[in-house]
Amino acid sequence: MMKKTIAIVALIATAFGTKAQNIEIKTNPFGMAAGAYNITGEYILPDFGNRTLLFSAWYNSQDFQDWFWTERDGGLSIGYRQYFNPREDKGVFLGLTSRYILNTQNYGGYYDYDQFGNYTYFPGTGSYSDDYLSIGFVGGYKYVYNDKISVEGFLGMGRIGWSEHEDSWAPAEFIGGFNFGYRF
Repeated sequence: MMKKTIAIVALIATAFGTKAQNIEIKTNPFGMAAGAYNITGEYILPDFGNRTLLFSAWYNSQDFQDWFWTERDGGLSIGYRQYFNPREDKGVFLGLTSRYILNTQNYGGYYDYDQFGNYTYFPGTGSYSDDYLSIGFVGGYKYVYNDKISVEGFLGMGRIGWSEHEDSWAPAEFIGGFNFGYRF
């Protein structure tokens, strides 16, 4: 049974390897060292070698959230990129992205008016969800070494289109990243 499983996995890996490197898997090892875990898959569109679709997922550890004063737990993202290289997905690019951010707000007591109209401190701790959905654009550069290994950096801005917590004050968000990738 084990030999059949290994043979099937080897066959699938060979099929992906002969597919002319249409899939690239990326991550940020520096982020992992700090506690921000992400993985991105970039799929090169078959008829357009300089256009790609991206799918990402990430998770921020509690240590990362404490160190960087962020309450983002993680998220999911889909995107589209157009590279300025006429035939390949490398060099300067512009893209669109949509992100769903999992955001948990924690609090430790609050001030509010009591039943008599006095402004009073109410002790206690708790949390509430402030997930949101954004759409934005990115620009960046991707360097590809030996048609297998890639290094990219990108920056952009996003507009928050929906928020679970209606009193959210942030209308826009910063988008940025640095990734290392490998093509299959």
